[in-house]
Amino acid sequence: MPDLLTPIKVGRLNLKMRAVLAPLTRLRAEPVTRVPTQLMVDYYTQRAAEGVLLITEATYISPETVSYHTAPGIWTQEQVEGWKKVTEGVHSKGGYIFCQIWHVGRCAHETFNEDPVVKGSGYTTCRSSSDVPAIGESHSTYPDNEVMPHTKPVPFTLEEIARVRRDFVKAAENAIAAGFDGVELHGAHGYLMCQFLNSSANLRTDQYSGSTENRIRLLDEILSDLCAAIGNDRVALRLSPHTNVLPTYGGMTTDDLEGTYGGAYAAADKHKIAYLLVTEQRWSPFDDDAKNAQALRLPCAMSQRWNKYFTSGPIIGASGFTPVSADAAVREGVYDAVCFGRYYISNPDLPRRLEQGLPLNRYSRETFYTQGAEGYTDYPTWDEVCEQLGVEAADYASPGAGASETERAAFEDKLDELVVLSEGKLKYPLVTAKALGVLTSGTGASA
Repeated sequence: MPDLLTPIKVGRLNLKMRAVLAPLTRLRAEPVTRVPTQLMVDYYTQRAAEGVLLITEATYISPETVSYHTAPGIWTQEQVEGWKKVTEGVHSKGGYIFCQIWHVGRCAHETFNEDPVVKGSGYTTCRSSSDVPAIGESHSTYPDNEVMPHTKPVPFTLEEIARVRRDFVKAAENAIAAGFDGVELHGAHGYLMCQFLNSSANLRTDQYSGSTENRIRLLDEILSDLCAAIGNDRVALRLSPHTNVLPTYGGMTTDDLEGTYGGAYAAADKHKIAYLLVTEQRWSPFDDDAKNAQALRLPCAMSQRWNKYFTSGPIIGASGFTPVSADAAVREGVYDAVCFGRYYISNPDLPRRLEQGLPLNRYSRETFYTQGAEGYTDYPTWDEVCEQLGVEAADYASPGAGASETERAAFEDKLDELVVLSEGKLKYPLVTAKALGVLTSGTGASA
């Protein structure tokens, strides 16, 4: 069986390993234009490695979907030029990068209609399949990020749905022009594709609602459009097939879970896309790590239920994986590859650390969604860690696969000593993969 460090073909790409940078909201774009900044160029270039796939943060396809002050877009030429610097940096290190393209639908608060990038553009925010607002409050409003109830969305007309399809195609074409290796359609987490897929948000009475087949129609059409425009091996999809599992995304539920997500997987399978990225609901993005700890030990449930509907390409799993649980998921055939989020944020050279069994930098959750370099581009590489601790990196070389149990135990003891040394000396102290390791896939998992 393959493991996390074995090669895999994804679309037209030959990956060196099965560890992938997850699409992560990081909020470092230029706040007026939504153009990628030099800080973003540095961030993605830091995390690039030969034969490794990175997926960008969710990226707006048009002013209609603007919902955060500093998330990037890809509808203007200036934005394309900004992304070119990112892709050039990644490719200069032999890496690959997909752009996740995004329409948030009803999750964009109506106050963003006053944002300069939206006002006068001909677009309006807070649009959806029907006029059902998301449950709860929005923490991203214009201009001051006040906490407000979600606003009632304006339903798309049929003509506007056709225009949304064209906007997705234009975004994909812009992504290829910017040098991306492909695009990932964001079909998860309560955003626009979910708002058409799920019956609680889709109360239309036309060909895009009613039956399960109709609710899948827009997703199927957009996948078809993207494949025709840039090639199916440059197109990917993200899904979160756990709508009815608490906590839901903005109150999203559906009355035909099997048909809805089995059908969505099957649509992706029909188009033979490059990969399918799936979010496990084993942790809550709204809780701190202490509360998440037990949830992270839950088995991977999504793969067991849905993988049978997508067999034409690799399926990548995401949500709280550690090096140990990710390797187990691949070895047991739960997923073909695994996305890392938090520990790829804090370890710019994560592929090297996975290959060599090296300790990881701990992350700072408080800086995930801030706007500066701290917690973004200031995490040290392994060589920088060793320099800061006054030790030689060569002294911590992995003993290799053929090492004896005694040699491996001695190596782990040395790493444990280094972790102790890092406490109080490093801004981001170390933790070993072994200390993090919880099995969350298949037979080794415990609830």
